[in-house]
Amino acid sequence: MSKILFLIRAAPDIDHLVPVVDKICSTTEHEVKLVGIDPLYKYCSDERITFLRKAHNIQLHSFFSDIPVFYGLQKKILSLMECTFINKLSVFAKLQGRLIIIIQNWGSKKDIHIFLNNFNPDLLICDHNWSSIVKRFVDFTKKVESLSISLPHSAENWTNKLRITTFLSFSGKGVGEIRKPLFDYVVFPNEHDPSFPLVAEKKVILGSARFSKSWVLKKETLFGSSEYKFPRQTKNTKILFLYPKKQNNIFWEELLRSIEIMISYDFSIVFKLPVRGRHLLPKKYKSCEKVELSDDPTGVLVDWADVVFYIDTTVIFEAMIKDKTVVHLKHLHINTCSTDNLRGICRTYTRDDLVELLEKFEKDPSYRSYNSSDTAKILKEVVYPNETEEPLEDYMRFINELFLKIS
Repeated sequence: MSKILFLIRAAPDIDHLVPVVDKICSTTEHEVKLVGIDPLYKYCSDERITFLRKAHNIQLHSFFSDIPVFYGLQKKILSLMECTFINKLSVFAKLQGRLIIIIQNWGSKKDIHIFLNNFNPDLLICDHNWSSIVKRFVDFTKKVESLSISLPHSAENWTNKLRITTFLSFSGKGVGEIRKPLFDYVVFPNEHDPSFPLVAEKKVILGSARFSKSWVLKKETLFGSSEYKFPRQTKNTKILFLYPKKQNNIFWEELLRSIEIMISYDFSIVFKLPVRGRHLLPKKYKSCEKVELSDDPTGVLVDWADVVFYIDTTVIFEAMIKDKTVVHLKHLHINTCSTDNLRGICRTYTRDDLVELLEKFEKDPSYRSYNSSDTAKILKEVVYPNETEEPLEDYMRFINELFLKIS
């Protein structure tokens, strides 16, 4: 029986690996172990991890909880994170990110051999991550002549390199320089990712496992998620607004003006904020009776909505698969996307475009400026490049071929 070790970060990164773990456990006899490498994440409380453990009896280990010196400190930090007042402070959100990096750098020096406790994986899998702790795990696999694979984050849509606020030149780390080889293989969903030419490892294009159609349509049922219900009387049109991450290079002041415009209409609006990003939305919008903030799974919120607004997230591919109207707020950034020249999305290039769209949605929640064949072309270009709506099948073929090489 072959052994596979998955390195798991926090939400939303778990979304990228769960479908692969589930597929492997459902269709093969491989022994699978999960190792959590985010020191401040409660893996046992995550519904996706709970599903995997119950459905497949998978072992889960938190790398940092295994360190006695750190265990007490971890419990204290997690208790602080549960304090509502402290969690609302933007400075605490930033501190969490810093702590994760510091602890991971320190923890990466721990003896990986002792931690793995003779598991000796034949294959190590994680998402696109070149951190020091991942490097230590990969180095271990090389010593025992195992293989390592890096799987993609969803389905990359951005095509320009300097899309992060701190990326100010092409000489920055991970922007214009070819990375030193780390993994044996790096999987990409398509060729649009700006990092594609910068990866020195063997590259494989397999589409997006996260957006395999069958997985998208069944995952909420598997996780036992409940249907979302707006807490007040629902208005004529239901809008899900996927709020951007602070690190992305967008026009933040114009974003707030656009929200002002949106709440002037008679819509029910749900904001889905990034993990550790509740502080990004100003207080006055949180108290608006037309607006709700939700921590419900994004898939559940997509099911509820008539229209999904976005700026910088690939979750919109799930909305497309579920036949929801999608609006790309292009007037809020100047980054380029692989979908720019394709129909299948409503787009705003100016504030006027936003107002015109909102007026149409007010009259007809099902309005869209494109048809289903346009959406299919986008999915084929970005999510399904290998002529299949089930990339998970391609992932399994690839992994099984690797095991044949190992044996």
